[in-house]
Order: sequence, then structure tokens, then C-alpha cells
Amino acid sequence: MTTITLPAQCTREAALTLLSQAREHPSGKLTIDASDVETMSQAMLQVLLVVLDGRQLTSPSATLADLVRKVGLGPQMLEGVAR
Repeated sequence: MTTITLPAQCTREAALTLLSQAREHPSGKLTIDASDVETMSQAMLQVLLVVLDGRQLTSPSATLADLVRKVGLGPQMLEGVAR
């Protein structure tokens, strides 16, 4: 199992990096650690939604959890998150 750790500043550039890294791993063999996230661009949120399909998001930061709830994605995006 491979884990990708999102950076504190989830910029458009970080989103492109995440997308590239995620393409290298089958969906069941990748988790995404979001514990360090402090800010998230719209591009990163969109990429994260695509990348999470069939993958596990672990330890979302309070900032990320608050953001996904504000945009109405909380229950779906954070479902099954290991805390």
C-alpha cells in the first residue's frame, strides 16, 4: 500500500503532482494522507474528488474537513475515513 501525503499548501501545482502520482497506482493500493492540509485551492479539491474514487482518505486536517462540509461534500468525501 502506498500513501501520498498532501502538502500544507494544496496549490494547483500540488494538484497536478497528486494527479500524476495517483495515475501510477491502482485504486485499491493507494491512500491519501490529508493531515497536514492548511489551505486548498479549487483545483486541488477537484483533483482530490477524482483521485479519491476507490481510494482511502486518511486523517483529514480540521481545515480540510471544514472545507468539504462547507461545499456540501462532508458525508460523502469523509465517509469511512480512518481517524
